[in-house]
Amino acid sequence: MLGGGRDIEPGRYGQEPHAKLAPTDPDRDAFELELVERALDQGLPILGMCRGVQMLNVALGGTLVQDVSLRDEWSNHPTDPGWSIWRTVQAASLEGEEQVPPHPRHTIAIEPGSRLHRALGVTEAEVDSFHHQAIDRIAPDLSVVARAPDGVVEAVELEGEQYVLAVQWELQEEWRVDPRFLAPFERFVEAATERD
Repeated sequence: MLGGGRDIEPGRYGQEPHAKLAPTDPDRDAFELELVERALDQGLPILGMCRGVQMLNVALGGTLVQDVSLRDEWSNHPTDPGWSIWRTVQAASLEGEEQVPPHPRHTIAIEPGSRLHRALGVTEAEVDSFHHQAIDRIAPDLSVVARAPDGVVEAVELEGEQYVLAVQWELQEEWRVDPRFLAPFERFVEAATERD
């Protein structure tokens, strides 16, 4: 499982740091890049969220936009600069509050027949939007299976039998808003169980 966190070092995908780049963690980058490589080599299932979708894309040869505001067509994409709203949502989760505080959201269009579609059972959903980076050039082995209305990539999958799904939103929080979002976790566990 590839979780959220700091920005990925731009040198990992052939770019120089932009002024809008947030703090990075080069040691974690190195660890996760090797983790993805080994998991893919061994046919292990992978589920990524937030930074996880970006890491999967970079690990497979794709690139990122260091801040959505750097693309004119994405300048109005819902985001949370500085993660101030995210901290409120995270605190509510850790304190066991049932009500999720208001936060940036938008709809996504989901590709029919994709793993994500089969898990959720819908071709449109609403998701949170805390991220400030996004996938730029998609890695050759990945398929885009969900997009925001402005075109930002919101979910990718690896083609073939190996269970590899990664999403841009905070999947670990989204089920609190919509219980259907537990299904990708259930599918991930099923895929891992089948490996025993």
